[in-house]
Amino acid sequence: MKETKKGKCAIQVINRLKTDSSNLSESKIKEIWMEEMKKLTSSEDSINKCCPRKTLIGLILNNKTIINSEKNDNFTSKNYDYVRFLIEEKKLPKNPILKSDKLKCWKLIQNKFEKAPQNQNGQLDVLLALQQINLLK
Repeated sequence: MKETKKGKCAIQVINRLKTDSSNLSESKIKEIWMEEMKKLTSSEDSINKCCPRKTLIGLILNNKTIINSEKNDNFTSKNYDYVRFLIEEKKLPKNPILKSDKLKCWKLIQNKFEKAPQNQNGQLDVLLALQQINLLK
């Protein structure tokens, strides 16, 4: 799968948080995300896009396996719900058919969530990037 800026940003955020996971919070992850996106693009739309950022925040705060920290379990976002569905119900990390096919993944999300947008907005870039570096179990 082709590396995307949003996927690359997610990995950079995680690498930074692994060196300092104290006071892990939504605001801290957002701040680091914005800093890392600014290194990758000058597009304000890309930097401020909340869909991939909220997906990453949910994955980090609700999954102790990504960053060894206290599990929060209370971050909610429809963007996180989309990827959580793929992980929990469709067993994404172990499903070879879905491992790199964003279109198939998004179709599953649209079938499950009536109000899902027509196109994914970076959520799957984040999810598949973390899967490629074996952070999803």
